[in-house]
Amino acid sequence: MKCNKKQGGLIRSVSNSLHITVEGKAMMAAALYAFHDADMIRVMNDLQRLQDQDWITIQSWENEYDGKEAFCSDSFYVEHGHVYRLKTSFYTYFQDVVENKELISDLQYY
Repeated sequence: MKCNKKQGGLIRSVSNSLHITVEGKAMMAAALYAFHDADMIRVMNDLQRLQDQDWITIQSWENEYDGKEAFCSDSFYVEHGHVYRLKTSFYTYFQDVVENKELISDLQYY
């Protein structure tokens, strides 16, 4: 699929969240709302841990949708004693146009 990048016009809003329970279960969610039906919406999530001043991806997943809305969630147990974040990349495709946004959640220490 050949696509032209466009800023604005397809994506209405995006959000992501990361919460780690006292047991170490990282609960992650991401959502996208488009202005109109898209040919495809792709949501790519990376759970990352801060290690030696670099962000290391420890768990990834990707989902594809069509329509105006996308919501995905997952959970994963993490190790104690680290800082974590959720990095989410959103892509919305409509005809020959693609718009993308990236979000990074608030940092969580566990």
